[in-house]
Amino acid sequence: EFFTCALIIIGLDALTSKLNIAKKALPTLTVFAMIAASYNIFNGFIIPQKSELNALASALSYKVGKTFTGDVLFDIQDPAYNAFTKTQRYDEFGNISLAAPWAIKGMAEQILISKSMHFRLPENVILTAKEQCTTDCIIIKTGDAMRSATSNY
Repeated sequence: EFFTCALIIIGLDALTSKLNIAKKALPTLTVFAMIAASYNIFNGFIIPQKSELNALASALSYKVGKTFTGDVLFDIQDPAYNAFTKTQRYDEFGNISLAAPWAIKGMAEQILISKSMHFRLPENVILTAKEQCTTDCIIIKTGDAMRSATSNY
């Protein structure tokens, strides 16, 4: 965002110089560019990320419960890319968090601690075969969790 905002400011400076617009227009345009970047960060990253975390917390609370002590695995095969924003299907890392294998375990650990739950997270929390979850195990489908937490589907 900083890089994009800097490019916009440089472009606006060049535009105001060529059009002979008073230099007082540049600070106004700079503020506008900063507001636009802030809006994009808030609506394109913060709200969707919080919504994904809330969707996962809701799914864990509903399907797992506080007293479950078995393993929890996550099925990321059917992601809901546009569940919380229609304008952008990825974050700064190129994907939504609930479809990124490296992100889900940290999110689940945070929920485990904050909600005082007792489930276990194995080393690899991503379901790759149904045989991984045979006894004392629950599978959370992250795409379904996102779809049930939004009105976009």
